[in-house]
Amino acid sequence: QLKRGLHAVSFRVAKNGVKGNLIGLRVAEESRTGVPARASVHYGLLGVVPGETPLAPREVAGNLLKRFVSKAFRRPAGQAEVDRFMGLYDRGSVRGDPFEECVKLALKGVLISPDFLYRIERPAKSERIELLDDYEIASRLSYFLWSTMPDDELFGLAEAGRLRDPKILIGQVDRML
Repeated sequence: QLKRGLHAVSFRVAKNGVKGNLIGLRVAEESRTGVPARASVHYGLLGVVPGETPLAPREVAGNLLKRFVSKAFRRPAGQAEVDRFMGLYDRGSVRGDPFEECVKLALKGVLISPDFLYRIERPAKSERIELLDDYEIASRLSYFLWSTMPDDELFGLAEAGRLRDPKILIGQVDRML
């Protein structure tokens, strides 16, 4: 079993201790698409059947990363942030890696980013007390009560700017408890 990449392999046939001719060798990548559940998850994440490349792979990867980065960073992702991770996708693409491997490289970059690993809040603009934004409220609330990231409902309320409403905040705390 060889790792992905270029490898020089040669064999010589020997009969009775005498070196013979070079023989040919064909190497093929084994497909792992046999598990239907895995194929379903793969399609749900990437929008393509395992092993296939979408018609516009860079565009599909960009859309996927935009959603993933926003979810991983627990706030809307800026285009500059997405472009930074698309650089990793492009690096794999230039090497000739399959679509899935290029996306995987970009996702790894997101998952080792400090914005994913730590709960980073925006720095204060002055020494005065400042209100938290809705995404910070959602993160603090979910990590305090659930020890995990906000769910889709909290993200939706943060996006709509409704978590500062005391009635909605109390309702979310009741729901989470």
